Formats: sequence, C-alpha cells, structure tokens
Amino acid sequence: MIQLNQPITNREIVVGRTAFDWKAADAWTLDGDAIYSQGRLYTPNTSVEFRTRDAQGSNYAFSYDTSDFYPIFTPVDATQNRNPANFYLQQQRDATVRTLEKSGQLRLNATYDDGAGVRVKAGGVARTTRRSYENGQTNYTAASGFTYTLDEVDADGPDKLIRDRYLLTPRIDADKAMDFFAANRDRFVTSLALPTGDYRVQEDVYAGYLQASYKLDTLTLLAGLRYERTDVSSRAVRAVGQALTPVANEGGYGNWLPGVHLRWDALPDVVVRVAYTNTIGRPDYSQLAASENLTFDGSQPTLTRGNPDLRPRRSRGFDASLEWYPRDGVVSIAVFSKDIKDEIFSLTSVETLDVGRGAEPVIVTTPRNANTARIRGVELNLQQALTFLPGPLSGLGLSANATFLDTEFTFLTSAGPRETGLYLQPDATANATVYYQGGRFEGRVSWNYIGGFLETINDTIANADQYWKERSTFDANLSYRITRRLTLYAEGQNLSNAGRRELTGPGRTYLQESAEYGRTFWAGVTASF
Repeated sequence: MIQLNQPITNREIVVGRTAFDWKAADAWTLDGDAIYSQGRLYTPNTSVEFRTRDAQGSNYAFSYDTSDFYPIFTPVDATQNRNPANFYLQQQRDATVRTLEKSGQLRLNATYDDGAGVRVKAGGVARTTRRSYENGQTNYTAASGFTYTLDEVDADGPDKLIRDRYLLTPRIDADKAMDFFAANRDRFVTSLALPTGDYRVQEDVYAGYLQASYKLDTLTLLAGLRYERTDVSSRAVRAVGQALTPVANEGGYGNWLPGVHLRWDALPDVVVRVAYTNTIGRPDYSQLAASENLTFDGSQPTLTRGNPDLRPRRSRGFDASLEWYPRDGVVSIAVFSKDIKDEIFSLTSVETLDVGRGAEPVIVTTPRNANTARIRGVELNLQQALTFLPGPLSGLGLSANATFLDTEFTFLTSAGPRETGLYLQPDATANATVYYQGGRFEGRVSWNYIGGFLETINDTIANADQYWKERSTFDANLSYRITRRLTLYAEGQNLSNAGRRELTGPGRTYLQESAEYGRTFWAGVTASF
C-alpha cells in the first residue's frame, strides 16, 4: 500500500474578557469577571491510496529476518516489488473536519482579610460550553473498465535510505495526482460516507467554594471546600446498516472537593509544605458523545466510538515538599501519593464490520472507566542562576527537574481483570537546561527525557498491548537583541535526531512502529512596534 495525505489545518480563536475589582471596605474586597471564548477548526484533507492485488501476490514475496530490533525484509523480486504499475487505485478521498466550541463563564469572589493573619474567601462560578463536530467524506473509485495505476502519477523518492535499509520509492506526486483526477473526473465513481462521527455536546458547570487561611508566626494553614455540579447532554448519530439513528443522552453529577494545605517556614530560606487534595477530571467531549468516527491508518480502518456513560475520574492525593531557597535559586524535593477512581482509558479490540468495502477486520477503540489506579512518586527540582561567578560568567544558569513514578492500574477486559502501569503515564520524566543571559545575547541548550508508557490496550491479548519506548531529545535556541524593538533568533529542535518507537509483544521486545522526525531549524527576526 502507498498513500498520500494532504491535511490543511485552519484555526480561529476569539477571546473576550471583562473584570472588576472593588475595595468595598477596609477588610472586604469584591472581584469578578466574565469571559467568552470561541474556537473554530476546519481541516480539509485530500488523500490517495494505491494497493497491490492479491492475484499478483507472487510479485511481492519476501524473506525476513527479525533477529535484530529493526526487522529486515528482503523482496524476492525487487523490480516487481517497486514497479508502480503493480499498484492500483484503492480510492481517492476528500475529507473535512469542522469543530466549533463556544464557552461563556461568570465568576464572583468576596474576600475578607483582617491584615493580622486571617483571610476568608468565598465565591462561585458558572460556565457553559457547547461543542459541535462535523465530518464529511467523499470517496472516489475507478469506474468499471478504467484502470488507474500508480505509474500515472509516480514520482521518484529521496535517495537516502531509511534506517540505512529502506528506499522511499515509488511514491505519489501530489500535483500529478490532482491533475490526473481533474482530467479524468468522469471516469471515477463517487460515494458519500455516512457522517457517523458528528455530535453536539453541551456541558454546564456550577461551582461554589469557601476557603480560609490563618497565619501564626511561621505556620500558615489553608483549608477549603468546593462543590461542583456538572450537567452534560449530547446529540449524535450511529449507523444501523446504511441508515443513521439519532442518539441522545443526558446526565449529571456533583462532587464535594475538600482540601487542606499547611506551610511551615522552618528557616528564612527553607519551606516545608504538606497538602491533602481532592480533584476531578472530566471526560473529553468527543469521548462522551454517542458517535462513531471512522478513519483509515493506511489501508486499515479504525473506528472510534464514544461512551456517554463515562464517569469523571476522581482523585484523592497527599503530597509533601521540602524547599530550600539559596541566593537566586531553589532546590526542592517532593513526594506524593494519589488514588484515582474511574480513571479513563481507551480499550482496543478487533471486530469484523462492513465500513463500505465489505466485511473486514476493523480496529475499534472505546473509552472506558478503569477499576482503580494508584500513583506514588517523587519529584526533584533545581533552578540556579550562577550570579556568584565573576564577570560575564555571571550570566550562566541551569535548571533541572526529574519525576519518578510507581503506578498501578486495574481495569476490566473481555478476558477478565488486568493490571498494568498507568495508561499514558511515563514511569520517569526529566529535563535539564543550561542557559546564558548577558547583555543583548541569550542562549540555552535543553535536554528532555520521557520514559516508556502504555499507549494502546488490547481487549483480549495482553501481549498485543503497545508501548512507547523511552525517548531523549536535545533542543537549542539563540537570540541577539539588535535594538529595543528588533531581535535576531535561531532555534533547533531534536538536534539528536531522535525518533519515536512503539513496542509490543512479550517483554516489549518487538518493534510495532518506528517514526523518524528529523531535525528542525528556524531562523528569523522579531520586531515590535
């Protein structure tokens, strides 16, 4: 299979805000704001896909060697394997995605502060959000008697080998493909896909809170209680055969969220913090809608189903930190523990469905609530400006941060309960930066590390779960201020040329996917007026 995608992303964001702050009396203050935001997304995409035919399968025989991490595939007949005349049009598709999200919020707070250590604050907020999602697909296939093969629109690929083994050729020339389609438009059969992914969701949130703090010498105690009420309604469609069936759902939930924070200024430059918190995390709108969104990863159909019965994740956490503030810096260590109920994850299975090309295996992904989840961790942080160094060296500085986690995640599959590490959560993350600020010049070099994590959960086969392999990247940027309003800059990302690896199989020993991003560089001028 050889495929071309040409997505174009158009975004439009509008935000408006008005606020007030009124000193009602010596100890009383009232404040509030009103916010309106609107976000619009339009993404058209024209794709073309060519496939070989089973009747010519002998042309594509190959041997393979999986003894190395990167498997080696060697075609028996390399000429036939790369002959563009052996790749036939599967379909050409015009697809569009349109989303519109509107949100309005009103907030009002009242604060009492006696100036002697007692501070009480109460307030409320009301927020409403409406989101719509619309997608359309028009498919074009070759009419009977019309043979359209890749050699009509073939283009030579780059000479450089991928992983020093694979040549990216043949490939589709985008301009040739569009010109060929326009010149032969009457030789294609047009079909419209059902807009099963369309939905509309409205979420209304009403919250009120009361918090109080008391400062006694080196101790500060902050305690609060918040109540949130969330009401959600959704409208969507699902396909039953070739007919669309409207689906509507409504629901709501309320949560009491207490919290306590204690700060102790143990020394002039040492602070100890302890906290108990309760939080919630609402599902994404696309997860709540009772819709079905069909996409194609290459030739493989993938169906994403919403779940209007999703509950919000709820967490209860304890954390403590010790912070030291030397001159122009901070050094800290924090430990934390969090128990999560109804953690949200996505479960993937394979079903035999007809998505417009006859019965075939379809990858189906549905969001679910897990049974339990637990996180224990430690975070280390260092930030230090080296202002004590002599002369120009005083512009140097460094910062570093590292987080290490121990997680448990239990969820139900069709094969029974399963326990893994937390979904989409790396077991370790770290970053470090060395920077320099002197006069008109600024520069920094950064290192970022993301540990491996569970990305895809298979419903029936645990060894088919997919994981992202750990990854490190290096970035750098430089800038020079010519005048107060004019600055030159240069930036490089992924200087180490790190790619993304997805693993699967027993012990995560098999390569599922390898993606190469390459290095990216920018240079330019910024001006202010």
